[in-house]
Amino acid sequence: MKSVLDNPFRVVGLLSGASADEQDRQIKRFRQYAGSKEVIEDDFSFPFLGNLNRSVENFNSATSRLNFASDRIEASLFWFVLGSQMTDEPAFDALKEGKFDTAAKIWNEITQSGMVTRTNYSAYHNLSTLYLSGISIEKPIPGTLQIELSSEDIIFRALFLKLKFLESDFFSEFKYLVANEICHLSNADAQLMFLGQILSEIEGGNSNARKNFIESVINLDFISKVRFLSDFAERLNSRIKYQIERTTAKRRNEKHLGDDLGECLFKDTKEDLCVFKVVRGASSWEYISSADNLANEMLQCSIDYYNFYRNNNSGHNFVGRALSLANKAFEIAVGTVVRERISDTLNVYEKMKDYEISNAIEIL
Repeated sequence: MKSVLDNPFRVVGLLSGASADEQDRQIKRFRQYAGSKEVIEDDFSFPFLGNLNRSVENFNSATSRLNFASDRIEASLFWFVLGSQMTDEPAFDALKEGKFDTAAKIWNEITQSGMVTRTNYSAYHNLSTLYLSGISIEKPIPGTLQIELSSEDIIFRALFLKLKFLESDFFSEFKYLVANEICHLSNADAQLMFLGQILSEIEGGNSNARKNFIESVINLDFISKVRFLSDFAERLNSRIKYQIERTTAKRRNEKHLGDDLGECLFKDTKEDLCVFKVVRGASSWEYISSADNLANEMLQCSIDYYNFYRNNNSGHNFVGRALSLANKAFEIAVGTVVRERISDTLNVYEKMKDYEISNAIEIL
């Protein structure tokens, strides 16, 4: 995840609870090394995570972001913090040596009680970040947590730990430690910020990753769950509506392209509709309405395409393409009225197809 790999705290080489003096010292160290092939030693960039862009421009951009309390808190949600010297420091030493599994074991033992306390809240936060960084690593490290757990288990564990910490009474201490000032970000808004950032990174990418993420969210209990899922479902539904409206406008002017328009509509909405079904439920009126509207437009694309070429006595196989699109619309439709309309149309296509076959035999 870019939120971990390109985190401004990582670029600067600091933990998210670093003081202003520590940040100034790190900036001076960077300027000493800038332009040389030497690397800054003994900082908190954790090379095992992968390549790090530490150009002068990127470093300056990162330090600028860390000058604002709101940006510091947002970045800190995806980076490590020193909350307990007794437990966090040994874990950080392990991470500097690339011992991913050792650090995970240290923090995992501290979180086994299931209760977030003043002495272990950083373990919840850091272990969650470590799981997210495990997803970020480009090349698997043999014997590490990345090999031992599936991606579904990792993302579920990462969300569980972080959301539980953000919901605790000790998030306020974390905010003050990170921002060095009083911050009015609520627990619920912090959860939404965290989940929103993850979602923005995985959307448009691997469809399984988004599906696993949403399923994990649904299976967890946290204070901002209803709000997050409602907002997300509304976004999905709006995207599906937009694709339908865009297709309708094109179809009215280009009926001869109805098959292509319908196929593109199916392709562009398939994943969103699948996730929308998971979020809202197959029996919810929101899902049924969205699925039926989509199926109706796909069917109309099929009908307009069929009628255009039938009326123009086209010689190419327009019936087969219209039939294929209508079948896909039938698979999507849920409501009885829409399914009956599609069934009637399919019957017409089948009869036309049989007629064409009989006619071809007679000609032969």
